[in-house]
Amino acid sequence: MNPFPATRLLFALALAAQSMNVLAVAPGRMFDKTVLAINARDEQGNVLGLTQHDDALSALPEALRITPEDATDAAALVSAYRELLHIKTEDVDAWSNLGDLLASLDRYDDAILAYREALRINPEHATAWNNLGSVYNSLERYDDAISAFRQALRIEEPDDPYVWYNLGVSHAGHHQYDAAVSAYGEALRINPHLAAAWTNLGIACYDLERYDDSISAFRHLLRLEPENADGWYNLGTAYAVLDRHDDAIHAYREALRINPEHGSAWLNLGRSYNLLKRYGDAISAYRAAVRVDPKRAKAWNALAITYVQSGNLAAALQAVEGLRPIDPAEADKLLKQITRPGK
Repeated sequence: MNPFPATRLLFALALAAQSMNVLAVAPGRMFDKTVLAINARDEQGNVLGLTQHDDALSALPEALRITPEDATDAAALVSAYRELLHIKTEDVDAWSNLGDLLASLDRYDDAILAYREALRINPEHATAWNNLGSVYNSLERYDDAISAFRQALRIEEPDDPYVWYNLGVSHAGHHQYDAAVSAYGEALRINPHLAAAWTNLGIACYDLERYDDSISAFRHLLRLEPENADGWYNLGTAYAVLDRHDDAIHAYREALRINPEHGSAWLNLGRSYNLLKRYGDAISAYRAAVRVDPKRAKAWNALAITYVQSGNLAAALQAVEGLRPIDPAEADKLLKQITRPGK
């Protein structure tokens, strides 16, 4: 029998207490015998209490199933943290944990305040600096993010690949691609198996028009994650810009084997086939692209033009009509282009 009233607030309090080390976690996930005494009220105003270690411990497994999608529980957990911070006002980890919780709920401004409070208490708290930087990244405040990540690296985490990776994201967001490549490179020097860093390195090299380096990065990624559809797609785009269309086709085909609903892969596959004058294959790819996403104007446009190239004007006109509900002006322009005399 459940030893306490069936309210999720108790679970939220238990999770908050565990996170704040009111119940200390020892090796092997055992808890010490600290007695937890927290009072709150349920919806009917009844006083609730977790006054026994065993009650709190039994609440934790359910508490750990709380998700940010459950707004009621999330609000209860935030409230629980704030109540506990009245008791432990200078607990740096509690403030940092509260920041993590608020960030997970997309309450970024509140998260920043919590991390700032943690850093007021301990300016050398590297984790708080890193997580503060991540929130700044989410807000596209890249200068602030870069400063925060550099603080984390200065303090105690020069060999943390995730901080270097986050720093790379900040530089890339700021269009500082050379700096981003350098940061991703540091992350991969420390952890060559960090797939996200290989992905972003490939993208940054592509943006720098370093296409061979981009291909190399994506191939490294695919050695780690051979079933990564976006990785194959990105590899295909890098091959295509170098006019290596046979290689691009293979890469797009791999992306589509893994994810047949990848509309961009169908569209780019059609382009590579078209450039090789394999119009029948291009038409099949474009038709798949508009099947996956009927509102993709570029696919309808490309389909109409490829039908013209293949000598099928009637089908081209049908493709123009597929484009019309999406972009009437472009449909009119395309119609004039494919029906003008001598075309």
